[in-house]
Amino acid sequence: MAQYLTDYAKKVKRSWAEAEDHFDREFLPQYGNLRVDELTSEQITSRLFEIKERGSARTAKKLRAYLSAMFRVAMGKSRQIDYPSGPWLPSTFRNPMDGVPLLALREARSVALKVSALRSFLRNLCKVREDGGQILRLQLETCSHIGEVLGMQWSEIDWTESVWTLPVERSKNKLEHRVMLSRQSVALLESRRVWQSVSGFVFPAPRNPKRQIKRDTMMGTFSATREVLGVLRPRRPTACATPVSRSSRAWVARATYATASPTTSRRSPIWTRTITATAWIARPGNGSRSGQIG
Repeated sequence: MAQYLTDYAKKVKRSWAEAEDHFDREFLPQYGNLRVDELTSEQITSRLFEIKERGSARTAKKLRAYLSAMFRVAMGKSRQIDYPSGPWLPSTFRNPMDGVPLLALREARSVALKVSALRSFLRNLCKVREDGGQILRLQLETCSHIGEVLGMQWSEIDWTESVWTLPVERSKNKLEHRVMLSRQSVALLESRRVWQSVSGFVFPAPRNPKRQIKRDTMMGTFSATREVLGVLRPRRPTACATPVSRSSRAWVARATYATASPTTSRRSPIWTRTITATAWIARPGNGSRSGQIG
């Protein structure tokens, strides 16, 4: 665990301190004296369920995730670090996490919004003050994290290819992403090009254009208008989770469609058959794929 924290987690994971805390409090006191090849799936499962039964299901779920990541990295399956001397564990090592079941925090439930709710959300974005409406709209259309949209810079946009390149330093998984932009997204960005001469950010802070809008500021703006939008909190997977009905000709922009491989510069065939939620929600049942929100 020490090697995992030192050589991997502290270098690439922002949550490394939390992982170390979970190991120290919840795992090492019971199994810290065992060799890694003596640890079994049954022991890990038993410990996780003990934690869950005491009312700490979220802690158990996080510990399982940290253990899984540790064994994957130790077996040489991470592309984020180098292994100059080879994997830390021998090739014959059997991962004990393969036999550990997933833990459910609560009963399974659908996170999908009804089409009418998503349509209402889009139509009411204009009521969000300042730039909040455009930020939330672009987040939905690109299926991106809110922080990625807030930090978007003009230099990251390729107007010729209609591609937004998210650099490694701002990517959550430390990999470059090429996000294909729909016509609606390009039009939204075009409307903001007036800011290009005064700021490098697409969404600059009102009082200091040299800086981006802070996440806390954006969340405060959202909280003030979430009742109007009809949602309790922002959901990035909304476009991915909305039910699709062929009879209503509903098309969904999924994150896997909007994000291309780092080595890909052209739209894939899948992309040519895909449209953002903005267009199909505007006129459900209409054969046209170029509708706009009314």
